Amino acid sequence: MFAKAIPEPNSGCWLWLGGVNHKGYGTFKWSSGKTKLAHRASWEVSKGEIPKGILVCHKCDNPACVNPDHLFLGTDKDNSDDKLRKGREARLAGETNPRARITENQVNTILEDIGRGRTLQSLADEYGVHRNTIHQIKIGRNWRHLRGTA
Repeated sequence: MFAKAIPEPNSGCWLWLGGVNHKGYGTFKWSSGKTKLAHRASWEVSKGEIPKGILVCHKCDNPACVNPDHLFLGTDKDNSDDKLRKGREARLAGETNPRARITENQVNTILEDIGRGRTLQSLADEYGVHRNTIHQIKIGRNWRHLRGTA
């Protein structure tokens, strides 16, 4: 499999030259005929089995890299925490997220109003967003970095 990779001297990455998916991760056809992500195949060839439910993450943040020394095993939370530490977690960007339609102050007010028993639909109507947007705030899926501050 490493015949389809070339070292990049400045970063130390081994860049995958084979096929890639829409996110830039290399794809590799395993001997079983199943297609795998190249960085996962690199880990398995170099370091062994990947436990079920575990991700192979990149220290270098280069999805095309298959250098086993640039990879580490982690949970989805580990991967999210790594992205957050590196400033790559857009969904926690709050108002700086270009898709944001409300402000952090409005979200805090929404959380307070939910605590007072306001309906999701009445809040959605007031702020000009879909009811599901308010629901995602309520359950902590969106704007989660504000939880506990309202």
